Amino acid sequence: MWTAIAVLVGFVAYLAFLVYVVALFRHHRNARALAMLTAWARHHGYQLLGCELRRLALGPFDIFPTPLLVILRFAAVDKQGNRRTGWARCGRRLLGLLDERVTVRWDREPARELRIEREIRRNRKSRLWDREVDSPV
Repeated sequence: MWTAIAVLVGFVAYLAFLVYVVALFRHHRNARALAMLTAWARHHGYQLLGCELRRLALGPFDIFPTPLLVILRFAAVDKQGNRRTGWARCGRRLLGLLDERVTVRWDREPARELRIEREIRRNRKSRLWDREVDSPV
């Protein structure tokens, strides 16, 4: 009987150790990805306002990511004060975060948004303009 209890306690301790190691790995990976994104933002003249780790909604990136990649949704401000939001993929498929590559995809380009707004304002003056039909968005 004591051997069965000892085996059960050993098995539970082994499972607890595995859960601890996986949690430690995930925490380190997420902290590393945030540091990589912060360095990327600083290098390109942006200041991060915030970011969220995404596991299911991967945005414009792969449908089936590897566990080594980290996908982040973030908001940043450039030096002119323009606020932008986008998606970042930290790492590469095979090397994970060992490769310090950060791939960013912006939601919308500010120049395109300004062009669309100007076009809408210009076309509103026409009597035949209909927002639902003629809007470029």
